[in-house]
Amino acid sequence: MSRSITTVRRKKKNADPLRSAWHILEDWLEVNRRQIVTIGGIAVGTVLVVVLLWYFLDYRKQSQLQAFNDAYSKFTATVGPAPAASAVGGTTPVTFPDAQTKFTESAAAFERFGNEFSSSRDVANYYAGLSYLEFKPERGVELLQSVADGTSDMRFYGRMALGEQYLKTGAFEAAESVLQKLSDEPGPLPRFYVLTRLGKVKEGLSKPGEAAPLYKLIVDADRNGTYGPEAERGLQRVDPAAAAALPPKNAPQPGQNPSNSVVGGGPGGTIPGMPPGGMPGGMPGF
Repeated sequence: MSRSITTVRRKKKNADPLRSAWHILEDWLEVNRRQIVTIGGIAVGTVLVVVLLWYFLDYRKQSQLQAFNDAYSKFTATVGPAPAASAVGGTTPVTFPDAQTKFTESAAAFERFGNEFSSSRDVANYYAGLSYLEFKPERGVELLQSVADGTSDMRFYGRMALGEQYLKTGAFEAAESVLQKLSDEPGPLPRFYVLTRLGKVKEGLSKPGEAAPLYKLIVDADRNGTYGPEAERGLQRVDPAAAAALPPKNAPQPGQNPSNSVVGGGPGGTIPGMPPGGMPGGMPGF
């Protein structure tokens, strides 16, 4: 910009303060144009990167949920003839001709899910492990052990599934080790449920003197609750005298359930260690 133009603008400054301010800004913009363009470009680029990253993460999240739902629909599918299509256009339930086909596809689907979404590896290995227990138990135990040895909340469910599997197959010493550790640190699982299973294991090991206190503890605290009746039957088996000395039962109060939630088995009660309603507290890692 020539000196004459600058001189004229400075003269105008004394005559009109508003015009003077505008020309000062104009001069500053002219001098700093390159820096302004650079900063503006960086700002626009940053906004674009943030927007693209948000869309990518949202897409990834939706893909992750869809992949889990697809695998879980196989895990919870029914076995038998496919039902007739819904007259109102609803979703047709997933069915399989036999249990082995169902759990083979379920295991494969969850392994793919875990390979694609490493943040949900424990979730994937848990369900894949439960599926493998139905047709390839050694692989199921291997996957569940990896979950049980992990640090996520799924480790509690992995330990429960292992304990149930060992109890089911008569591997009582292995079950005792797993369930004893779990009873000391049950995490989100109901401790009384774990203790009922540990009591069964003690019975299997011919240790009635160790099973009786476990059952008595549950009966004293939860006699009218979810686990009290099973514990009382166990006490009758291992220590009939202690069971006979129990006071008369009180009538249960409406809504009473001191032991909180129930953990029984998988869909239809067929799969050990399966949390009720799917994942505990949502899906860890999501």
